[in-house]
Amino acid sequence: MGIIDLWQKVKKYKTEIIIVGGVIITIAGIVIITKNWDSIKKADITHLIKSRTKPEIKIIPISNEIVQNIIIESHNDVKCIDVCSHLRTLPDGWIASPEKVSSAIEYGFELAENQTWVSEYIKSCA
Repeated sequence: MGIIDLWQKVKKYKTEIIIVGGVIITIAGIVIITKNWDSIKKADITHLIKSRTKPEIKIIPISNEIVQNIIIESHNDVKCIDVCSHLRTLPDGWIASPEKVSSAIEYGFELAENQTWVSEYIKSCA
């Protein structure tokens, strides 16, 4: 049996060969996943995915104003933090609202395509 005979048999049974190959790969994948299931469950896969796709941050400041957070003590042992206005990078595909664009301009900042303006707010912490 020569190479030509082998090639003709491969051509004749190509569908069956593809199906058997797919079944073998699927079974091998199931075996690997089953044997490593404990480590797969313990792994923080979302963290691994996110850490490899960090967006590039583009900040275009027009003002050199230094902004600081102020911690305010409250009555119920809950600390409140006064968060100052700042730029925030948006997820892919998101855009800032026209109101936020105009607010940023009022404070002297020009937003990049993937940024928005966050107005000051009070954040409660335990």
